[in-house]
Amino acid sequence: TTTTAKTTTTGTSPCAWTGWLDRDDPSGTEDNELHNIGCTFNKIEMRVVGKTDIYRTEAEVLGGTGDIIHITEQGMYCKWRNGETQPDGKCLDYEIQMCCYTKT
Repeated sequence: TTTTAKTTTTGTSPCAWTGWLDRDDPSGTEDNELHNIGCTFNKIEMRVVGKTDIYRTEAEVLGGTGDIIHITEQGMYCKWRNGETQPDGKCLDYEIQMCCYTKT
């Protein structure tokens, strides 16, 4: 699922927001919001699908939802197997938007 993108400037680097992306639902071992869209982002926002609270860091997600997530170059993911543990044994369903660098 995607929504309308917006453009902003962060410092001296303009970026364009992707709109909200929801790659999959939590199943099996993780909620995977990694997107191979050729985006080098300088900002990421995450939220639980259907909610309005926005998180920008791994620590904010942990504090707001209790989930341990990881931000990567392609987005974020939340796992509960293969050495990863979640306090409640599962992950919520997340969606993300990334502010991708634009050429000036």
